[in-house]
Amino acid sequence: MQKKSKKLIISLLTVTSVLIGSLGLGADEGGSIFLPSLATAASYSADINTNEVRTYEPLNDSLTISVKLDSEKESETDWNAIFNTSIFLNKDPDNEIEVSYELNQLADDRIQIQSIIQQKINQKGLQINHSQSVPISLNALKIGVYYKLVVTAKGYQNDGTIIANEETVFFHVTAKGIKNGWDIELPSYLPAERINGDKTQILSQPFSNEYGKSQASPGEVEQIQQDTISVNALVNSSGKWSRYTRDGGTTNVRYALVEVLYRDQFYIWRTAATTYTDSSGNWSASYNTPSQSNLWEVRVYSKNPSYGEVQNQSGGLYYSYTQYSDLSTGGSIGTWYVTSGSDQQKAFWSFEDIVRTKETIGSYVNGGIITIVWYPTNTSGSYYTHGGKIYLNQNSPSSKSVTVHEIAHNYMYNIYGSMPSSPSCSPHYMGTASSQGCAWVEGWANFISLYVNFSPIYEYTGGSTDNLENTSSFSSGDSVEGRVAGALWDMYDSTNDGTDIYNFSFSSIYRAMYDSKVNTFSEYWAKWKTLGYSTNAKECIKQNSITYS
Repeated sequence: MQKKSKKLIISLLTVTSVLIGSLGLGADEGGSIFLPSLATAASYSADINTNEVRTYEPLNDSLTISVKLDSEKESETDWNAIFNTSIFLNKDPDNEIEVSYELNQLADDRIQIQSIIQQKINQKGLQINHSQSVPISLNALKIGVYYKLVVTAKGYQNDGTIIANEETVFFHVTAKGIKNGWDIELPSYLPAERINGDKTQILSQPFSNEYGKSQASPGEVEQIQQDTISVNALVNSSGKWSRYTRDGGTTNVRYALVEVLYRDQFYIWRTAATTYTDSSGNWSASYNTPSQSNLWEVRVYSKNPSYGEVQNQSGGLYYSYTQYSDLSTGGSIGTWYVTSGSDQQKAFWSFEDIVRTKETIGSYVNGGIITIVWYPTNTSGSYYTHGGKIYLNQNSPSSKSVTVHEIAHNYMYNIYGSMPSSPSCSPHYMGTASSQGCAWVEGWANFISLYVNFSPIYEYTGGSTDNLENTSSFSSGDSVEGRVAGALWDMYDSTNDGTDIYNFSFSSIYRAMYDSKVNTFSEYWAKWKTLGYSTNAKECIKQNSITYS
């Protein structure tokens, strides 16, 4: 649980602040509109605050990958490099493990990341408990270009689970050679697109000199006040925000903040209206037509104050936007999508995780408002800071389990007022014994992710999966988080296997946790009986090698 991360200093790009509208959003509680501003590039330390207590995501050590720069050589106009990839297999694979790498580069617009090489790595058959090193030669790396190297190993087990992991290296090329990390700034916004891939027409780039400003001079303020008095008719604009799902389908952006903004004659951005999407992604906003405007934007943000928000590391929100020369007469702008494959897409995946977790379990007891910090170059593990924010690894939003797992920690902390003691939890693994406290804290979070996803499959950040319907390969007892999670799942689900022939309501399972704030699974069982619930549940628990009377 209280994992002490290695003191790895990573040179990271700092992401831009988001354009935030009025009504007390963002840093300015007075309601001023924030224009996009780039933070200073900095070095990020995985141990920024050594006093904070963190609860990290569970690990799966079936397969590990490490990637390191082995050598570099200058050519006439560019550089060549060799990265050494070391792969270690800790679990017998039922089928071949496929290893591949992808080299991406940051586009000239400093927004999109483009794939330039995809290739399988030829390796001998991976064997358990043996490390295999494979060199990756990258040639003609251009000076001034920023690269992202992703090495992936993946294999399918006969039981349907996956053995996998992924390692990412960010680097850039200078005249002096290969440098670790990215030292540039990226925006947290992106133009939206239609379902056919057509992007919104950009009439003014947010970082161009003519885009606009956020504050008015004294004379402009006086004129603005006069203009505000002489407004025209009330009009209405509407539309729909949609997004792509993790599996490539399409769905709605639900309950997200929407702003309609315009740029006035002084090139000052002002908010015309603020609203939220409904469960179908639809939105509608009424506003008075301003006396003068020359550019309009409609934006959807990764925020709803009733649920929570997804921030970049600078504290700004992610958003997608469309631009128009005129919305002074209102009207429908149709359906727009958060751009496929973008950072914004991943941010809205995590935002939806916040929404669906609250929808699923929030009615039982208030778990609080969730704040997630995610950015595309975070190579640290995902974790929850007690009483604070959730921090996600760059790949964690792709998992349907990890974000919900960390949200469950946030809920437990808010319900308990603190986190139970969890020794021997740094690091912790699904199928390995730790302590009763650690197994309870982590096992409960694992179970909540299963319940919210209505599936016994847990997906790790690296791509591996475990089926907690069958925990027979794990170590035994209530000091194993996977056994605790499996026991709770067997108490809930209606699938019969072995001694697991009973099922119970989630409301009962949840109440035994929050009613007295138990600290271990054995305490939980005692509370279950005190509440008068059926002791037949012990048979579901016994199926997971935990024997209670």
